[in-house]
Amino acid sequence: MSRDPALAFVVAHYHPRGKLPVHLFNLVRYMATLTERVVFVSTGIAPAEAARLAPHAKVIARDNVGYDFWSYKIGIDALGERRGLARLVLCNDSFLTFDPHQLCTAFLQPVAGPALRGISASRQRAPHVQSYWVAFEHGSLINGAEFARWWGEMTPRSEREDVIVSYELGMSARFAAHGVPVKAAYEPTNEELLIALCRAIERRCVRVEQPPRLCTLNLDAALELNPTHFLWDALAARYAIVKLEFLKGNPYRMDLTALLQRVNAEPLLLRLMQDALEE
Repeated sequence: MSRDPALAFVVAHYHPRGKLPVHLFNLVRYMATLTERVVFVSTGIAPAEAARLAPHAKVIARDNVGYDFWSYKIGIDALGERRGLARLVLCNDSFLTFDPHQLCTAFLQPVAGPALRGISASRQRAPHVQSYWVAFEHGSLINGAEFARWWGEMTPRSEREDVIVSYELGMSARFAAHGVPVKAAYEPTNEELLIALCRAIERRCVRVEQPPRLCTLNLDAALELNPTHFLWDALAARYAIVKLEFLKGNPYRMDLTALLQRVNAEPLLLRLMQDALEE
């Protein structure tokens, strides 16, 4: 397989004991088959893990400040010359991937024109692409003045809520305000939106006023919901990913029977999940 010089990945990692989960190692190793330009930025990766990863990525260990967006910035700076890039993918370690090939193949489809593009988007709090996996598409955007300003003005933030508001929500708002399309690769079907809304109603996250007994559901209301929770199974089917916070906490008490049946039937997936959830 020939590697694409116009593609780059920056991966942000944190683990309290410096562990590199197996699924993340597999993902980075697969990325390295697609391009030589893979930067892995970690807050405290163990030296042995860094050495294992070194053949597949440029590994940078840094102090634990600034959360994932500061790792993204450091990784982008470490890429150096960007003039040849047409796609820059940023991702963190907050999700489990069962199949790196399926994930990358599903996402890395041709895109017409500049865009800020994530796997998924949400209107929860404000419209935004979710920053666990997001790409800057097209050389004119990656080498544009607004891209340089956004990352150049960034400072490390010490509060998670501040990072969410200023950087995850703020990034989508900033680039949208400058005319950059902000979009998701995953666009739920009407049926999936209905499923998400019904799940939210079942879990009492959304109220249905009574009377009347006959009501009309606005499917756009489902866009306010976090798809990594309320449509987790659709994302898993298309992109072979599941968010770790969902697996650990399942805050909306989604039915995980189908996932449990799958991993119990596939020992490799079960081992990947157990390894990813290990503290």
